[in-house]
Amino acid sequence: MNHYAIGKVIDNTLYLPKDVLSMMGINKDAYVLIEVDRHDKEAVVTRIGSADTELVEMNLILKNMPGTNAKIDTVLGDGNINILFGEGEAIDDETYISIKMLDMKRSDMTISELCTKLRETGVVYEVELKPLDKASACHHVEDF
Repeated sequence: MNHYAIGKVIDNTLYLPKDVLSMMGINKDAYVLIEVDRHDKEAVVTRIGSADTELVEMNLILKNMPGTNAKIDTVLGDGNINILFGEGEAIDDETYISIKMLDMKRSDMTISELCTKLRETGVVYEVELKPLDKASACHHVEDF
C-alpha cells in the first residue's frame, strides 16, 4: 500500500514532510525530477541525484532508425556518464526526440567534447546540453 502524506506550499515553495523525504532517500540539496500531468493536476516526484551530482539536461533530435539509442548510450557509457532519467518519442518515420538527465561527476569529458562525440555518431540532427546547478534546476510556480 502506498504511503500518503500532506505537504504545504508557502510563498511558492513546496515543503514535504521529513518522513517522506527519508522514505525517498532525499537528503539536503538532492535533485528530484517532477513529472507533471497538467490535465489531471497530478505530479510524481522521483529522486534522481544527490548533492554532488553534476546534472546535465540533454535534448536530442535524432534519426529514427534501429540502433540510434544504442549509439548515443555508447557515447555516454564510454565517457563514464550516468543516465539518471531518459524519455524519448518518435515524432515521425524519420525523427526521434530524446531527453535525458545525466550525471557527469565521474566523467573527464567536457560538455563541448560530449557534444562533438554525439554529433560524430551520425544519428544526431540537433543537440542541446544544459548544465544545471541548484539555482537553474529550480523554478517557482509562477515561472511555469
